[in-house]
Amino acid sequence: MAIFLKNKYFYLSLIFIIFLFLFVFSGFLFYSKPIIYDISPIPTSHKDIIVIKGNNLGYSTGEININNNYLVKSSIISWNNTEIVFKITDEVNSGLIFVKGERGTSNELFLVISRQVPVKLNRKDIPFIFSEDKIILNANSSTLLQGMNLFSPFNTITIFLETKDKLYTILPQNILDVSENRVEFVSPKTLNSGGKLYVLLDNIQSNKIPFSVKNDFFKWTLSDSKEFAIIEEIYFSQDVSSNFDSNPEDINFNIFYLRPIENERQKITERNSEYLDFNIGNLFFENLKTNKFIFKTRVKTYKLNLEFLDAKYLESIEVNRDVSNQEYKKYVQDKKKDYLSYSSVDLMSLDSLILSKTAGSNSVYKLAKAIIDVLTSNFKIVENNLSLKDSIKERKISSGNLIVLTNLLFLKYEIPLRNIVGLYYDSNSLKLKEHFWFEFFLTGVGFVYFDIINAVLFKDSSKYFLDMSDDYIQYGCKESYDKNEFFDGYLDSGFLKYKSLTNGTYSLMHRFVLEDNF
Repeated sequence: MAIFLKNKYFYLSLIFIIFLFLFVFSGFLFYSKPIIYDISPIPTSHKDIIVIKGNNLGYSTGEININNNYLVKSSIISWNNTEIVFKITDEVNSGLIFVKGERGTSNELFLVISRQVPVKLNRKDIPFIFSEDKIILNANSSTLLQGMNLFSPFNTITIFLETKDKLYTILPQNILDVSENRVEFVSPKTLNSGGKLYVLLDNIQSNKIPFSVKNDFFKWTLSDSKEFAIIEEIYFSQDVSSNFDSNPEDINFNIFYLRPIENERQKITERNSEYLDFNIGNLFFENLKTNKFIFKTRVKTYKLNLEFLDAKYLESIEVNRDVSNQEYKKYVQDKKKDYLSYSSVDLMSLDSLILSKTAGSNSVYKLAKAIIDVLTSNFKIVENNLSLKDSIKERKISSGNLIVLTNLLFLKYEIPLRNIVGLYYDSNSLKLKEHFWFEFFLTGVGFVYFDIINAVLFKDSSKYFLDMSDDYIQYGCKESYDKNEFFDGYLDSGFLKYKSLTNGTYSLMHRFVLEDNF
């Protein structure tokens, strides 16, 4: 009997040990299997990158399956034990995803690619614009639309103005504010006739509402055009006083650089796509470790004409000193702090000349025209080393000091003024020149162009005021990016902000060349 019990307990113990071993071993197998616990789609990336995070994914490249279709190996960018990065194509849709690696097949998760797959919305989610009466738009001025379902976390809103002759699309930089129930945007400069307005969001079109255009005293039009194939070259030269045997690895620069902007009078027809946009005032980023960086942009520019149909009304527009006015705040109040170092500069001699032309009028147009005329007729551009004070006395001024003086005079009369950075095509030399010009703000009209450097240089204020030729290529507005704290420690060359990351002896150089002259 004792022997029987001993054998019974022996077999029971053996069965228990076997089950325990199987349990532990199966748990080990389960634990060592690939497990994915997070998928991070990045549908807004220009490279369409997807990141899978998990455990035990393996160290050698395996296979990725989406909706029972295996991705080609070339789509897999990197693969390690905890993270897989791969690139999707237009053919890849939302669905179940799993991976097969050296340790087996993983669990499945659902991958959502909102860029490719439109979401079926309920009727209540369709964008809708409220309008009891016809909306009145003013060219180049802001308009506030009210409605519902005007915001989406997946896509940006697109605003269309449909007229008899043309379909206008509001540029992204002219959409000022977007929320669930309101959109604020700036109408196109050249909008001269009424039509229908609607928006597009998540590929769903809103209702169309009628609009008319208030253009009873001015009119913008586009005419002649030119096309420029511009090559910009950034390169490095070794300092003369340096050791000529220095290591080329000393070239390591962070660079933020401007590129031509897209607006109504300027269209980008071709550009290099390999850049990183930081969305800081049209600045793009590169880390350069090679001797040269070359990129090409093809731009089509138009002549922009501004015609005033009611001179009396034009001259009645006075300086708006309302602190709630965003143009006044940004281009007058905020800018005054930047020019405090020039507070001792005596402008009285120029003030008297300006006041003699305006007879004490507070008209923005009259004051702006008077400032331009006084500078044009009283100064000669000479690239000298005179201070601004001495330049005013001598009436001989460098282009740099002329830019400062123009800003000071517009600030004195509290007229919003912005500094534009760009290129100017010299038809005599057939070359591009780095150039600065201005735009002053006229309520109801918008920002109006003038080129004080060329006006003073050629003694002709009328040719470089209001009507902008197709010889200008605009890169940006200095006030949009100049004061960003991110650029502390960076050197500024107008078109570039750069910083060397080494103690090397290389200096950065850059130039703009037309493709035909490269």
